[in-house]
Amino acid sequence: MSLRAEAKSRGEDSRAKSTQRAYRSDWRSFEGWCAAAGLTALPAGTDTVELYLVSLVRTGAAVATAARHLSGIRHRHQAAGLPDPTASPDVRSVLAGLQRDKGIRSRGRGPAPALKPPELWQVLDACPTEYRPQRDSPAVPSLAGARDRALILVGFYAALRRSELSAATVADLHEDTQGRGFVLEIPASKTDQEGKGQEVALPHTEPSPYCPAHALQEWLTLARITTGPIFRGVTAHNTIRRTALSAAAVTMIVEKATVRAGLEPGKYSAHSLRAGFVTYADELGHPDDTIKRQTRHTADSTLQRYKRHESIWTENAATGLPRPP
Repeated sequence: MSLRAEAKSRGEDSRAKSTQRAYRSDWRSFEGWCAAAGLTALPAGTDTVELYLVSLVRTGAAVATAARHLSGIRHRHQAAGLPDPTASPDVRSVLAGLQRDKGIRSRGRGPAPALKPPELWQVLDACPTEYRPQRDSPAVPSLAGARDRALILVGFYAALRRSELSAATVADLHEDTQGRGFVLEIPASKTDQEGKGQEVALPHTEPSPYCPAHALQEWLTLARITTGPIFRGVTAHNTIRRTALSAAAVTMIVEKATVRAGLEPGKYSAHSLRAGFVTYADELGHPDDTIKRQTRHTADSTLQRYKRHESIWTENAATGLPRPP
């Protein structure tokens, strides 16, 4: 072998080893993230990969770094003889959305940004409605889409924390005797230190397409959930997992849904649903007492934090000044 050929061969070997190390490092990162979120890494679902991308960029990774991680996930699945979850057009769409909106604003320590109409309706409209096992297969209802719509609407209307969405079970859910919707029992919460339990209403808002009671019933019916956790994972093959979503997974589902709708990546979290309820109800003129009944806040000062955060834009002379010529 000539010196030139040997140098080229050794260079290729070095790059190959470097690539393998990068694959292993990126796979360990993905595997650890899945374990923390209560999701399956191998085989991974397309939705899991999408959530991972959003999480990476939200926590400061460059979009190019997130794209590189896809190679590690793809390599590990191919080595195991499993379908590649990164090949989905949805994954490429999320990555493209992150690239378009790469100027991500880091969150401060104040209240989460409110997710409310009309952006909330935009997020719900972007939830998938159909699933096709193969391109030429007949479409069936998307369980992930039904789950996401129910989770987002219940989280908003019931003003729930992500831990409460994760912990909700069918045993906690009761139909109102007068047909007004559902009542959800919350066994314990941050504002219920004595553990007495609280109740929140999930009203029928028919004929609105954004009815929380209807969305919840549709999800439970499609998923055939009659006992156990209400909100669960959905596999890449459109099947239901038995275990409840973790609180971290709830946040990631909300983040993915907002990115899918074209909103700014990294801006919203699961708590944005609760903040959105407070802000929207206040905008519509509902008294604080009725808002607190649903949010279960005990202190007026906590409720006012949400309102002050929004009022700096709606009740501020600076924002109403005419633009300079």
